[in-house]
Amino acid sequence: MAKKRKSKAKTARIYYGTGANQLYWRVRVSDAKKAVTVDGTLQDAMDGKPGTTIGCHLSLCAMHNQKKFPHPVLLASFTKSAALLVDKIAGGKPIHAVRYQHRYGQLVDLNDTDASKTYVRRHPGLAERTFTLGVPHTGKRPRNGGANKKATHGEHRSVVPHGALARAKKAGLITADIR
Repeated sequence: MAKKRKSKAKTARIYYGTGANQLYWRVRVSDAKKAVTVDGTLQDAMDGKPGTTIGCHLSLCAMHNQKKFPHPVLLASFTKSAALLVDKIAGGKPIHAVRYQHRYGQLVDLNDTDASKTYVRRHPGLAERTFTLGVPHTGKRPRNGGANKKATHGEHRSVVPHGALARAKKAGLITADIR
């Protein structure tokens, strides 16, 4: 009789350290079941911190719109195309998050490059609007972009978290070239 294999739980990293300390929590992830629309404010954009996935403009916006989500929102982390909204904490650290997809990568970049927020002050319509966080795509594609093709059976190449690393580099928090 063949043994039934346990399916591997989907996990993701939520980065909370900057600079040389790339600190993160590894959390279990479930995909969102339906899209959610949140209202942005200019104050969220002004309070956003460059180079961080937690504390950027969109994560502050999600935290201020907690009641619009069908689950608790205890912490929000945004990258260029995805949002991880923590809904469970145990032992003082996040253990589970709900993943949403978004198309606001340009705003994420703007948060990282315009630390003085002059562009947002001149164009408040970028921040004072509704944002839609959608259901992630379920199509099968390689998780590491096919980077593991040269590894032989049983070997794994290390994976660098390019999204969070790129944000920190763009904001000037990291200068080292990590590959």
